[in-house]
Order: sequence, then structure tokens, then C-alpha cells
Amino acid sequence: GLALPFGSANADDSAKADFEVVRVTGRVGWLGDALRERFGLELSPEASERTLAITTAEAEVVPLLEDSRGRAFRLDERLRTMELELVVRRYQKTPLLQVLQILEVTSDGSRAELDYWCDVCAIAMFELKLCECCQGPIELRRRPIAP
Repeated sequence: GLALPFGSANADDSAKADFEVVRVTGRVGWLGDALRERFGLELSPEASERTLAITTAEAEVVPLLEDSRGRAFRLDERLRTMELELVVRRYQKTPLLQVLQILEVTSDGSRAELDYWCDVCAIAMFELKLCECCQGPIELRRRPIAP
């Protein structure tokens, strides 16, 4: 996958975490489900749907940072049923991955970028909600990526 060296934009800025941008493939779901299926571990009931994680093609279970892009998996269960390729930031000293881009990988190997689109306002958003502009409905948008 794509990997960039660790490093923050400004070496003198110690508040910024060092990270690398990488691609991971797999399925996103609840951390509790992934730990149970992969390792036989049980979380407490109140924690079972608290954290999202990707189970990679290599069977690694990695939690996701739930910011505006990561929250898409909580709000739209369709995303939790797809084979995905995520472009993420992997920060040093934390296991969390920050989602930058979501790609669906179909059974024939083709890929499509996923986001949410308002036809009225012609703007993209990163999670399923009402349009930030007109407050109307938005839809999941798939834009094919050339091989």
C-alpha cells in the first residue's frame, strides 16, 4: 500500500502527532464484534457498539478515530457491509486510524470512492445526515476510480 514517511508538517510543532498515510483493506464494523469473531474476546454490553474498527485483509483488528469521516460508519450501516479500501493516517503512539478517504472494492476488483451528495446544492459531505446547506436529504454517492 501507499506509505509516506512519519513526520508532521512543522518539525518544531510538538503538539502535532507524527503520522504516515497508508491504505488498508477490509471490513469496518464494531470493535466488540471483531474481537469476538477474531479472538473470542467479549466486551461488556455497554461497550460492544462504542468503537468502530476495521478488520483488515490480514485479519488485523484496528480501531478507527470517530471524527466526521469515521462517524460515517456509525451512521450508515451500508458501509459496514462492504469490502473497503481506506486511505488513513496511522499516527505514532496510538492504534487509532484516521479515515481520509473511503473506497468500495467490488467483487470484480473495481473501486469507487464513497461520499454523500446533495443534488440540490451540489455539495459533498462525509457522513449521512441532512444537507448542511438546504437541510434536505442526501444520498450515498459512488464515483468509479480508474484502475
